[in-house]
Amino acid sequence: MITIDSYLHRNAMKDLIRRCMYGNVQGGDGDLIMRLVHFNQLFVSRYLYHFAGRLFQELYGSDLRGERTGLKGEVKDAMVRRPPYSNLRIAGLIRDYKDHPGRFYRETPCHAMLFFKRQEEGGVISDHCGSNASGVWRKKGRGG
Repeated sequence: MITIDSYLHRNAMKDLIRRCMYGNVQGGDGDLIMRLVHFNQLFVSRYLYHFAGRLFQELYGSDLRGERTGLKGEVKDAMVRRPPYSNLRIAGLIRDYKDHPGRFYRETPCHAMLFFKRQEEGGVISDHCGSNASGVWRKKGRGG
């Protein structure tokens, strides 16, 4: 299933896709879909860092380090390196991911920003990860 709810012009895309599915393609629909897809791609690639950066700075403070990534595997690697909390299901998923990373579509392209905050816990400095591609992570029990 493909969802288009993240597109800026989702209603126009929905109408366009519906017309195509029902065989009611109109003149100019080919051009319209190209413009909508390219505009959304351009918009996200230009403003993703700024929007996500401001959001995470509001939540976690200004001492964040941001990294752009183009592969879902890089996002997943950061997530399993230090999950915000754990339970049996999460532990099983992480174990499966580490044992069989090829099953998790690591090479799938994406536009994402990873944000890291350095924190010291018991004399050890660690990176805590948040990603606009995966939602906002909060360390359990700390409220942010």
